[in-house]
Amino acid sequence: MLERILKQLLGEFHPKHLIVAGDTARKVGRIWTDHADARLLDMTQDPLSVRERLTGVADLALVTGLLGTLSHEDARQFLGWLRNAGARRVAVSVAPEDDWSFNEMIGLAFRRYSSLDDGTVVYAYDIETYNRPRDWNNSKYWANPENWGKYRW
Repeated sequence: MLERILKQLLGEFHPKHLIVAGDTARKVGRIWTDHADARLLDMTQDPLSVRERLTGVADLALVTGLLGTLSHEDARQFLGWLRNAGARRVAVSVAPEDDWSFNEMIGLAFRRYSSLDDGTVVYAYDIETYNRPRDWNNSKYWANPENWGKYRW
């Protein structure tokens, strides 16, 4: 079931550069790169070295079965770095035994993407949909409309 969801994400986004971390992500990622002429960076063995090993921003990162093997702080840093600088989109599977709550994932800007029968939840982050435009954030509501777009704080 998890493989099907990961394949669905790959089919939806068609990444040319893919980061994988975890056994299921590695398996699905290898199948994808064999058929889609894409680059694969496998971070399963040493996910915390992603900063040193990554060249450029990946289109998609898939993380499976990894959160339970890292400390909360290391996992938080890994996911935060992937989200902020490593990939445009990130998908993470969280098993019940991983001890990660819905609120922790929402706090990292992930959204619930899918739930599996065994209690595993797949969360996703997509920079394209994360921060939607607000109606109030334009020159009409600006204190000094003549200065809109001229200054940055």
